[in-house]
Amino acid sequence: VHPNGSPTCLATVNKVKSVSVSTILFQHGESSDFCSSDDFSMVGIVAVSNHEKEIGNIDSPPLLQLSSLDVGEDPRISLAYQGSSLVALEVHGHGYCWNNEDNNKRAETALCDSIPRSQRLVLSYNFGTLEAWQQHIANEIPMSPCDDMILHGVYDLGTFSSICTFYDKNGDLSFLEVHTGVSEL
Repeated sequence: VHPNGSPTCLATVNKVKSVSVSTILFQHGESSDFCSSDDFSMVGIVAVSNHEKEIGNIDSPPLLQLSSLDVGEDPRISLAYQGSSLVALEVHGHGYCWNNEDNNKRAETALCDSIPRSQRLVLSYNFGTLEAWQQHIANEIPMSPCDDMILHGVYDLGTFSSICTFYDKNGDLSFLEVHTGVSEL
C-alpha cells in the first residue's frame, strides 16, 4: 500500500513458479514526514519465472502475460541508485551459458544467434539501468551477451542465489550474492 493509503494491486498469473520484487522510494520535495507527504514515490520491478523455465516481467493489466526475457528459474532482483541512475541487478538459476566449448566449436551458428535453453546449475545475471530494463520489457528483447544495453552473463555454478545491494565506505554501489555451491557435477 502506498504511504498515503492508495491501494496496490497484486495479480495472480497461472503457471508462475517464483516471483521476486524490488522497490525503492525516492523523495521529490523537502518533506520529512514520510507518512503524510506526496513528496515520495515508489518505483518497483518484478521478475517472474514459470514452469517452462522462462524469466520475465508481467505486463500491465489487463494483459497479465509473461514477457519472456531470459531462460531459467528462481529470479532474484534488486534496485539501487548508481550515481543518479536507477539500476537493477537480476540473478537466477538454470540459466544459459553462451560461452561454452560446444557452442564455440560449431560453425553453423554464431554466438549471438544461439537459442538459449535452460541448463542445470548455471547461475546467470542481468544488470542495467531501469530505462534499459523498461525497453527490454516493452519491446520483448531477450537478454543476451550481445546486447549493449544490459550486461548479461554467467557468474558461477550452483543453486538458490540471493542478492542484496549496499554502498561501501566510499559510497560506491556494491552487490553481495550468495548461493549454494556445487560439490559434484
